[in-house]
Amino acid sequence: MKLGGVFGEDKIIKVRNKWSWNLKTKECVFSDSWCKNLGFEPEEIEHHEDTWKALVHEDCMPHVWNKLMPVLTGEIEFYKCKYRLRNKDNLYIWHLDTGRVTERDQNGEAVKMEGYDIRLAC
Repeated sequence: MKLGGVFGEDKIIKVRNKWSWNLKTKECVFSDSWCKNLGFEPEEIEHHEDTWKALVHEDCMPHVWNKLMPVLTGEIEFYKCKYRLRNKDNLYIWHLDTGRVTERDQNGEAVKMEGYDIRLAC
Protein backbone atom coordinates (compact mmCIF):
# COMPACT_ATOMS: atom_id res chain seq x y z
CA MET A 1 0.00 0.00 0.00
CA LYS A 2 1.35 3.40 -0.96
CA LEU A 3 1.00 6.46 1.22
CA GLY A 4 -0.81 9.14 -0.73
CA GLY A 5 -1.45 12.78 -0.02
CA VAL A 6 -2.97 13.45 3.36
CA PHE A 7 -5.38 16.05 2.03
CA GLY A 8 -5.99 14.66 -1.46
CA GLU A 9 -3.71 14.11 -4.40
CA ASP A 10 -4.13 17.71 -5.57
CA LYS A 11 -3.18 19.14 -2.18
CA ILE A 12 -0.31 16.99 -1.02
CA ILE A 13 1.42 18.30 2.04
CA LYS A 14 4.90 16.96 2.45
CA VAL A 15 5.02 15.74 6.01
CA ARG A 16 6.94 13.14 7.90
CA ASN A 17 5.50 10.50 10.19
CA LYS A 18 2.74 9.52 7.78
CA TRP A 19 0.37 6.64 8.31
CA SER A 20 -2.32 4.96 6.27
CA TRP A 21 -5.04 2.66 7.63
CA ASN A 22 -7.19 0.26 5.61
CA LEU A 23 -10.24 -0.20 7.81
CA LYS A 24 -11.43 -3.28 5.92
CA THR A 25 -8.18 -5.31 6.02
CA LYS A 26 -6.81 -3.68 9.23
CA GLU A 27 -3.52 -3.14 7.37
CA CYS A 28 -1.62 -0.01 8.36
CA VAL A 29 1.34 1.53 6.63
CA PHE A 30 3.64 3.49 8.88
CA SER A 31 6.29 5.60 7.17
CA ASP A 32 9.93 5.01 8.08
CA SER A 33 9.98 8.32 9.94
CA TRP A 34 6.83 7.33 11.90
CA CYS A 35 8.61 4.18 13.09
CA LYS A 36 11.89 5.96 13.83
CA ASN A 37 10.07 8.70 15.74
CA LEU A 38 9.15 5.97 18.24
CA GLY A 39 12.66 4.52 18.25
CA PHE A 40 11.87 1.53 16.03
CA GLU A 41 13.44 0.50 12.78
CA PRO A 42 10.76 0.12 10.10
CA GLU A 43 11.27 -3.65 9.90
CA GLU A 44 10.56 -3.95 13.66
CA ILE A 45 6.98 -2.70 13.24
CA GLU A 46 4.18 -4.92 11.99
CA HIS A 47 1.98 -2.87 9.69
CA HIS A 48 -1.36 -3.68 11.30
CA GLU A 49 -4.06 -1.95 13.32
CA ASP A 50 -3.20 -4.15 16.33
CA THR A 51 0.33 -2.74 16.40
CA TRP A 52 -0.97 0.79 16.67
CA LYS A 53 -3.52 -0.20 19.33
CA ALA A 54 -0.76 -1.86 21.38
CA LEU A 55 1.28 1.37 21.29
CA VAL A 56 -1.54 3.68 22.42
CA HIS A 57 -1.68 4.23 26.19
CA GLU A 58 -4.71 2.34 27.52
CA ASP A 59 -6.03 5.44 29.32
CA CYS A 60 -5.97 7.36 26.04
CA MET A 61 -7.76 4.80 23.86
CA PRO A 62 -11.36 5.84 24.74
CA HIS A 63 -10.48 9.47 23.93
CA VAL A 64 -8.88 8.42 20.63
CA TRP A 65 -11.96 6.42 19.58
CA ASN A 66 -14.23 9.32 20.55
CA LYS A 67 -12.24 11.54 18.19
CA LEU A 68 -12.08 8.93 15.40
CA MET A 69 -15.74 7.89 15.26
CA PRO A 70 -17.24 11.16 13.92
CA VAL A 71 -14.65 11.12 11.12
CA LEU A 72 -15.27 7.47 10.27
CA THR A 73 -19.03 8.02 10.14
CA GLY A 74 -18.66 11.16 8.00
CA GLU A 75 -19.99 13.59 10.61
CA ILE A 76 -16.80 15.63 10.40
CA GLU A 77 -14.01 15.62 7.83
CA PHE A 78 -10.81 15.91 9.84
CA TYR A 79 -9.47 13.90 12.76
CA LYS A 80 -7.20 15.52 15.32
CA CYS A 81 -6.26 13.93 18.62
CA LYS A 82 -3.58 14.35 21.29
CA TYR A 83 -2.63 11.11 23.03
CA ARG A 84 0.28 9.03 24.33
CA LEU A 85 2.18 6.47 22.27
CA ARG A 86 4.66 3.99 23.69
CA ASN A 87 8.14 4.14 22.21
CA LYS A 88 10.73 1.37 21.94
CA ASP A 89 12.04 2.22 25.43
CA ASN A 90 8.52 1.62 26.82
CA LEU A 91 8.07 5.29 27.64
CA TYR A 92 4.83 7.05 26.73
CA ILE A 93 5.27 10.23 24.71
CA TRP A 94 2.54 12.71 23.82
CA HIS A 95 1.71 12.92 20.11
CA LEU A 96 -0.70 14.93 18.01
CA ASP A 97 -2.33 12.76 15.37
CA THR A 98 -4.31 14.20 12.47
CA GLY A 99 -5.88 12.77 9.35
CA ARG A 100 -8.99 12.16 7.30
CA VAL A 101 -10.89 9.43 5.48
CA THR A 102 -9.51 9.27 1.95
CA GLU A 103 -11.72 6.47 0.60
CA ARG A 104 -15.29 5.34 1.19
CA ASP A 105 -17.18 2.42 -0.34
CA GLN A 106 -20.43 2.65 -2.31
CA ASN A 107 -22.38 2.67 0.97
CA GLY A 108 -20.38 5.58 2.38
CA GLU A 109 -18.46 3.38 4.83
CA ALA A 110 -14.90 4.45 5.54
CA VAL A 111 -12.40 2.20 3.76
CA LYS A 112 -9.13 4.10 4.08
CA MET A 113 -7.83 6.80 6.36
CA GLU A 114 -4.53 8.67 6.07
CA GLY A 115 -2.75 11.14 8.26
CA TYR A 116 0.37 12.09 10.07
CA ASP A 117 1.68 12.18 13.61
CA ILE A 118 3.62 14.90 15.39
CA ARG A 119 5.63 14.16 18.50
CA LEU A 120 4.97 16.84 21.12
CA ALA A 121 7.72 18.18 23.33
CA CYS A 122 6.83 17.89 26.99
